[in-house]
Amino acid sequence: MRGKRAVWKIGLALASWIILCMSSTLSLAVEPTLEFTPQVSKWGPDDQIGNCNYLTPDKILQAIRLVEKGEVYDLGTVYYPGMAAFPPRTYKAWLLVHGLTVPKGKNKGTDTEEFICLSTGLGTQIDGFAHLGNDGVFYNNTPKEDIVDPTGAKKFGMEVVPPIVTRGILLDMVAYKGRPLEGGEKITVEDFEGAMKKFGIAKIEPGDAVIFHTGWLRWMELDPKKFLESSPGIDYELAWRMVESGVVGVGTDQWSTEVVPHGDYYFPGHVILLGNGVHQFQNLVTADLAKACAEDNKYEFLFVFTHPKYKGTVQGNGQPIAIK
Repeated sequence: MRGKRAVWKIGLALASWIILCMSSTLSLAVEPTLEFTPQVSKWGPDDQIGNCNYLTPDKILQAIRLVEKGEVYDLGTVYYPGMAAFPPRTYKAWLLVHGLTVPKGKNKGTDTEEFICLSTGLGTQIDGFAHLGNDGVFYNNTPKEDIVDPTGAKKFGMEVVPPIVTRGILLDMVAYKGRPLEGGEKITVEDFEGAMKKFGIAKIEPGDAVIFHTGWLRWMELDPKKFLESSPGIDYELAWRMVESGVVGVGTDQWSTEVVPHGDYYFPGHVILLGNGVHQFQNLVTADLAKACAEDNKYEFLFVFTHPKYKGTVQGNGQPIAIK
């Protein structure tokens, strides 16, 4: 009798364990846990450039072959005092006119120069891998102690980011949805796949730059407060999709890349993308490019983003271009 009772207890315990495992599996299926901690890079523990490693000579030559008309589209904003920006970012310029006081030489030459104070995360920008991390851990599983210094980032400074020259892809979400996107409106994986099909893009290749046109940048000057209070953008699932695709960067015509507000998470798109070697291109001026792509029905082009190599900075101002 005792033997049967012991067997029954073991069987009951085993059944309870199986039910617990099943319930845990079902729970995970409904509410997947998000892994945000950056892991060691596939490019090796010393890598600092992430998916820029995909920008090989062959990749660049393939992108150059997309140029058919020689039309250049300036994707950069003007930088000016008081422009809408994530606080405390600002811009100030001083024109130095000491060279105007006394003409010099036989030709009476006069000159001016300037001094500027600005955030490198103002206006059109590229985010580097030391910009956002997860609980003090950044790209390539790098702890903050290896990065932070009062004089600038010791690792992942913008001076190590190479010029980005690659195939650009514009996904015109305004044309896809038939209207400009609203603040807080998510761009989902379903939206991404639908836009890819609509605009005839067969697939995303490693090293590509994917740019989303949402129409949000118009509020930067029309209503700066509205511009910063929220924004449309990719959700975290689409951010992971971009990581899996191996893109070199994700661009948007707004200030945050991911949708704002973003619930209980702090800029999850930043953490996912930057933590996995994918740059962010923000505040891109995409309206004219979107119009041109619609006119010739070609949404691929040569994309170029370069930035000043200010040592130790974690973001970079720039003037990206698209060439069709």
